[in-house]
Amino acid sequence: MKKRFWVFLLVLFFMPFVFGSVFINEVEINPEGSDSGNEWIELYNNESSALDISGWRINDSDGEIHVVPDFTTLTGNSFYVFDVPTSLLNSGEVITLVDENGVLMDVTASLADASNDNDSWQRIADGVGSFVFTDLTKGVSNYNNLVEVPAHYSSIQDAIDNAIEGDMIEVDGGVYVEDLVIGKGVKIIGAGFGTTTLTGSHVISSSDVEIEGFTFVTSGTTFVLDSSLETIEDVLIENNTFDLTSSPSVGIHFGGGSPAFGVSDVVIDNNVFNGPVSMVCNPWKIGGSFGIPLSVEIDDIDFINNEVDHCSIPINLYDGDINDVLIDGNVFRDTDGVVYVWHDLADPDGKLSRFVFTNNDVDGTNSYGVGIDTHLVYNDSNFGVGNKVNHNDFIGVVGDYGFGAVSLLSPVGSYELDAEYNNWGSCDGPSDAGTGGGSPVSVNVDFDPWIGICFGNKTASNCSFEDLDARLSADVSGEGLDDVWFSYTIDGVNYNNSGSKVGGTENTYEYEINSSLLNNGTVAWNVYAEDEFGNVFFNGVQNLIVRAASLLSVAPSGPDGDSFWYVSEPLFSLLGDVNGLNIYYRWDSVLENIYAGPFGLEGIPNAPPLESAGILELNYYSEFVCGNESVKSEMFYVDLQDPVIVDLVPLDGEVIYNTLRPEVSAYLDEVYQGNSGINHSSVVMKINGGVVSAVVVGEDSVDASVSYTPESDLTEGDYEVYVSVSDNAGRASNKTWMFTVNTSSVVFDLIVNSPSVGYYGTKRLPFNITTSEEVVLIEYINYNDRTPRWKRLCRNCDEYGMNRKKTKRVREGENNISVRATDQFGNIMEVDVGLMVDSKKPKVSRVLPRRNKVTNGSDFYVRYSEDNVENVTIMWNPLVVLSECTESGRNSECFFGVDLTGFDGQEIEYVVRVSDSLRSVSSRTTKVKVDLVSPELVVNMPENKTGLESYEGKVPFNISVSEKVKLEYYDESASRPRWRRLCVRCNEYGTDRSRLKRFKDGVHSLIVRAVDEAGNSDEERIVFEVV
Repeated sequence: MKKRFWVFLLVLFFMPFVFGSVFINEVEINPEGSDSGNEWIELYNNESSALDISGWRINDSDGEIHVVPDFTTLTGNSFYVFDVPTSLLNSGEVITLVDENGVLMDVTASLADASNDNDSWQRIADGVGSFVFTDLTKGVSNYNNLVEVPAHYSSIQDAIDNAIEGDMIEVDGGVYVEDLVIGKGVKIIGAGFGTTTLTGSHVISSSDVEIEGFTFVTSGTTFVLDSSLETIEDVLIENNTFDLTSSPSVGIHFGGGSPAFGVSDVVIDNNVFNGPVSMVCNPWKIGGSFGIPLSVEIDDIDFINNEVDHCSIPINLYDGDINDVLIDGNVFRDTDGVVYVWHDLADPDGKLSRFVFTNNDVDGTNSYGVGIDTHLVYNDSNFGVGNKVNHNDFIGVVGDYGFGAVSLLSPVGSYELDAEYNNWGSCDGPSDAGTGGGSPVSVNVDFDPWIGICFGNKTASNCSFEDLDARLSADVSGEGLDDVWFSYTIDGVNYNNSGSKVGGTENTYEYEINSSLLNNGTVAWNVYAEDEFGNVFFNGVQNLIVRAASLLSVAPSGPDGDSFWYVSEPLFSLLGDVNGLNIYYRWDSVLENIYAGPFGLEGIPNAPPLESAGILELNYYSEFVCGNESVKSEMFYVDLQDPVIVDLVPLDGEVIYNTLRPEVSAYLDEVYQGNSGINHSSVVMKINGGVVSAVVVGEDSVDASVSYTPESDLTEGDYEVYVSVSDNAGRASNKTWMFTVNTSSVVFDLIVNSPSVGYYGTKRLPFNITTSEEVVLIEYINYNDRTPRWKRLCRNCDEYGMNRKKTKRVREGENNISVRATDQFGNIMEVDVGLMVDSKKPKVSRVLPRRNKVTNGSDFYVRYSEDNVENVTIMWNPLVVLSECTESGRNSECFFGVDLTGFDGQEIEYVVRVSDSLRSVSSRTTKVKVDLVSPELVVNMPENKTGLESYEGKVPFNISVSEKVKLEYYDESASRPRWRRLCVRCNEYGTDRSRLKRFKDGVHSLIVRAVDEAGNSDEERIVFEVV
């Protein structure tokens, strides 16, 4: 590696030379690793045309001359890398480039590289910039229109000076103190406001400038748009913070210096302008100060989405027109007036056109809003078209200096400033020139219609409880009302739900909060409204007091029996809201009680005793000053009574003489009808310790009976019966009793002559009973009675009804009767008799078809009354049993058909007979005529016609039939299709005289039907179109 420095080469810097289009663009003098054979020099042709560089020489500080080989052509805007065979100096290296004629074309500065890495010396930008030491870019562009500060240049101004039009200059974070002159179209990007700070005053004298991502600090004017030499246009200043707290300060000055040309297409977007407490500050301004007029034209200024604090916008309108100024979407706070258009000299010629102030937020911290002409120098000619102040919030603006929220003080004639659709902070509009209570406006301002929504009668449910929906309500009205919603916060969660307009009202809206969201406490709520322009309005927050619902607790906490039944007396406690007056409760519908402490079943409607509790409804509610809580109800199932086993058969200790298969039974009594009821599956019967297959039958809704009849003969002897039972609540009982079977010694005979097994046509039956000897008691029981019990027939007797006729009244229908005789020793003989009573004869009340009618056999009908129908028949020649007619009961109806084949054209006489087991009843004989032939229908008109052959207006009908019929039609295409009659008892329609029918336009599908007296029919379908 060479360490020498050739001083004589410095003379070259004083030699005359001509710069061409080829430059030394990049040099690597100390590559990573070995230098020998790895060092190189890059040339760049910045012209678009190719250039032959054969024989050109590259000289280094060591005196080495490197010649470009023959036939080397460097194409336009391309790079040529020359690999240096000898080592270059690592310090003090100067490279020169001369053409084949020895003319000096380019020379580098003195270069040094001690880093031994992949950095190189390179021009940024290519060919024209100063040499910068940075990451090598061998054979390619040294930059992609990107200049970095401080990586490439230590100052922003150096970066601007070395950049070319369209370059982007990226400025790292840090504090830079410079006064910039931006004389070319570049984009200067900081690392973000608060990160990159630039202190100084700056001049923009070129178009196509973009500035973004800085915090600007100044004590004067941050940017002057200097149009003294040329028109300035297409300037973008966005995403910056302007520190203008050193008063007086200006952010951006249009028309600063000595402007001779106009300014247009400037966008100031999403910046923050912070001014001093004195409010002597402008985020931007057009024109000069007092007595310094501006006569150039200013166009297309967009001031959008910015935040302005303590600064005002002055627009000095004199002889130059100002067009297309858009101030949109900004927030203004604590300004000494937001915008003022002014001049202090008389008779200005400039015209303000398309000044648009829209969607801005101007609150009461501002002295005034938009003020025009405090010096009264403008007239109608100074105002062009399109000036608008629309869709802004002017809320709480008091006004100052003669200006209000919007003011036009010029002595104009017919001109009015369009200030429609603004929110003046009051739904009844602005004050001063307006009659409302909002921010003031001046005369010459068109402020109607305005934006504003009024709220009134904001109410909530008077007495709200956490288990009931709560209703919120408010009156909402205003221009362009588009949406209303209720906002409320519960447990830190905010909900927003659309309100519903209350029927029958003009402007009342409501919403119900579902009880599932409510808890005891306070719910903050408000009502919001949005107009058709997207403006949202609301006013003060209201509080909804939600009271705790009364709580019932029961001990034990859940039913302690089966199937949700309590089997021990529960203890009830009530807890209400702390702000409640009293808690009331009542059982079922009895009198209310004031809750004083835990209570049991005392006071239930069917007590005493408490064991009769059964199914109970407990009702309770709390009383408040605002009203009463809705009554709450809970059902309780309480069974405090064990089942009772009674009516034992045989009796305990009874001796059975007359059968070896005695019935063993017991009645299972739940005692109180409100109890849980016998659990049939729990019943167990044992005889002599063995479980038998007993039958359990429900006797009513809660009681049951259990019975068992042996399937084979019992042996004589003693038998122990055991029955256990549980009810549905889980309460249990059991019972044990004894009986004896002894049939070997017959003590006496019992003979029941009457009643006997069979059917009876009367409910009063003869009783004829005898015994072989006198007995103490003869009695009977009918198990089909509502309350079966043994009834005495005679005492100390040997007959009943034998010597003198005796009768007893029994039930209609089935009767199961037992007759029992008991002798003086307690021996019992018993005879069972099963019989059926049917005392009501059948009744036929109506038959169809009626006398002298015509039938085809399809329309037969009978109505009859009989509780025990055996069969229903019809007779005319054959006898036919009607299988369709089997229903028993009062006024039973049966529709049936009869096959009358072979009787067409004849008269027949028919009878319908209804029979039970004892008797038959027939209807009167009815004579009818048989007709089995269907009519023949011919539809001549209307015809099947659609399309070009369609009917116009009314449709002709011409129909003939083979016999007299009812003629009708059915339009399937009608909105409400139904059969429409044409004629009755007729055999033509429209053949003797013209018949027309009117139909709606369109295609119609008609069914024409002819029905004769017997019900036989013929039909035809026609499709036609009416136009």
